[in-house]
Formats: sequence, C-alpha cells, structure tokens
Amino acid sequence: MIKYAAHEHELSLFIMKTGSSILCKFCRKILSGEVYSCLGCLFFIHMKCAEFPQSLQHPVHQQHILRITSSGGRNKNCKSCWDETDGLAVSCGECDFNLHIGCALEIRRYLEEGESADLGSNFHKHQLKICHREGHKDSDFCRVCSKAIKGLGYQCKLLECSFQLHKWCAQLPTKMQHPFHPKHPLELQPVPPGGSQECSACRKEFVGYELSCVEDGFHLDSKCAFLVPTLKHPLHEHHLTLFEETRNFHCNVCGEVCKSEYYRCPMCNFNLHTDCLPLPSKVKHKDHVDQLTLYDRYLEDDSGEYYCDLCVQRRHADHGAYCCLPCKLYAHIHCALSWEKLKITDHLAIDGAADEITCLQKELKEMKMTREEVEHRYQELLKKLKDAKKRHSKLLS
Repeated sequence: MIKYAAHEHELSLFIMKTGSSILCKFCRKILSGEVYSCLGCLFFIHMKCAEFPQSLQHPVHQQHILRITSSGGRNKNCKSCWDETDGLAVSCGECDFNLHIGCALEIRRYLEEGESADLGSNFHKHQLKICHREGHKDSDFCRVCSKAIKGLGYQCKLLECSFQLHKWCAQLPTKMQHPFHPKHPLELQPVPPGGSQECSACRKEFVGYELSCVEDGFHLDSKCAFLVPTLKHPLHEHHLTLFEETRNFHCNVCGEVCKSEYYRCPMCNFNLHTDCLPLPSKVKHKDHVDQLTLYDRYLEDDSGEYYCDLCVQRRHADHGAYCCLPCKLYAHIHCALSWEKLKITDHLAIDGAADEITCLQKELKEMKMTREEVEHRYQELLKKLKDAKKRHSKLLS
C-alpha cells in the first residue's frame, strides 16, 4: 500500500485486466496492468502515473509551485480549457490557478520543445497565451478557420475576451510563397462575412481567413497552407502532397474515390491512393504477347473517347494506363494487373477465348495491305476482336 498525496486514503496495488472501461484519475486513459486503487472511493490510477511528482514548476505559472490535488482550487475551472477540474488537477492554492493534468502536461511538453507561451498575432490586438482545448464545447472553435480546437491553441490573455485560435492558425504569415501556386505570393485576408470559399488545394469549403492570389483566383485554407509536397512518384512530373480523406477526387490509377489518405498534385489535379503507390513500371498480361508499360495518362488520338482493349469499356482520359505502343494496345491499370488476382475456374474456356484474341491481334498487326484495301476487313476483324473480348470477360466474371 502507498500514501498518495492527492488522495486522503491509502492506495492498494493490484492487476487490472485488459478490456476494462475504467479511466485513470491522472491521465484519463483506460486502465490496464498494474494500478493503484482506493475501492471505497472508486479512485484508480496507473502505477506510473502515481509516481509522477506531486509538485512542479510549470512554465505558464512560474510565480508559484503547483501541486496535484483531488479537488482543484476554490475556482475549479481549468485555466486552459475552462472545463471543470473534476478529479485530479494541477493547482496553485495561493492564486486559485488550476489546470487539468492533460492540459498541463501537453502545454509543458510543447513549451519544452522551444515554442513560446505568449504570442502576438496578425488576427488580434491583444497578447495571446498558450492553451489546451478538448474540442467538445460549442465555444471551442477557432476564430480564424471556425473549426473546433482540439489540443493546443492560443487564447487572449484578457478574461473578458473570448478570442482563441488553433496553434497552426496563429502562425499563419501575412504573405507567403507556396509550392501549390509558385507563380505569385499568397496574401492573408478574411473571407467575406457571411460567405464561404473553396480551397484550391483540397476543394473543401471554408470560412474565416485565407491565403490567396487575387490575380489567379487561387485560395488556400489555413490547414492546407502548411502542407508541402514530399513524394516524387514516377507517374507524375511534380512532387505530391499527402492529404486527408475526401470524396472530391478520384485516384488517377484505379479510378476509385479517395476515401482514405491520398497523395495529390493540386496544380494538375493528379491524385493517387497510398495503396496504389507501388505500381510496376512494366507488366505481362495473358492476353498480349508483349510487356505493357505504365503511363500516368495516354491519349492515342483527339477523339475524346478512349477504350480499354482488355475489357472493351470506356477509359478515363486523365487516369493512368498500361500500354503497348507498337501494338496500339491501351488498358485500364486494374485490367492489366487483374490477371494475377483472378480465380480461374474453367481453364479450357478461358484459354480458348484468350487464344482467339491473341490470334486476331496478330492478324491485325501483320496485315500489309494499303489502307483502302484493308478498311473493310479491318472493321470486320475489329468487331470480331471486341466480341471475343466480351466473351472472355464474361467467362472471368
């Protein structure tokens, strides 16, 4: 048993099984493993949390020593997030200064990395101080981007002023050169009151402030302003940037909606699922004698209508393709890669259809007649080729 300064009774050590929903009074995380408890008071704390110093000097309240208490001071609201300090808190009895344990630890960790506790801002006339928000109250929203603040932010030092903003929004410059729009510098300005703007990078609507180029109509929200290109992929000429999930874009490789994290080039509207990154530059397919080469996009003519020669379905002009240029064969990426993933159930029927396609393609390739002489025969063979591919697709489905 141990005596814990922030609790009136002695605590006993025991093992908490996994799967419990009980939270540690100190870190507010689910308990498991070795814990101390007072069963009469339903007080539980991780063994490691119980070993944390009971008094500390904190950078946001340096004039007095703070102590871990079970009830906070007389004014029981956390000076960072303004929620009540029920349970354990870091408190100064002389000043009625209180912080949640989580708020105190995260702020101290941030400041120990060399960041400033106080800040001047382009958005507010008063000095700001570091704070921590849980993001669950209606008042926990950033006055710059109007999104919830969860984690570290900055708030006005004046108690009567409710101005607050995200840590990253507080660091927005008044002017910057951005890789998403290298032609001109972007300037910080407010979105017109009552209106919203579409971010040119992520295509999501936002309000508050933006970094924009009025000349080109380019707009960045506060979050995208801090994104930078990090990946060079052989499918695209520019470096790509990692974005969060969205439903606004389709992957240029597989054509599916980007529901998970994806890489994007905002200048070219080129998008790539993280799962689609490791594509082979060359593949061999059962339906073609030569290797197929990967291209980020390939348009064989200016007709505006493009087809996959493996499934005979429409092919999107902006999506990647596997091609055999000498044979003028163009294929969806998923069609070119699908053969290895197929579950073959009727080898004879499938192989027969594939052989028919190969023979027809070879006959088309080897024809030496003039265009006028071959026109009728060419159209006839082309129709037979498409019919054979359709039968082949049905056998695989």
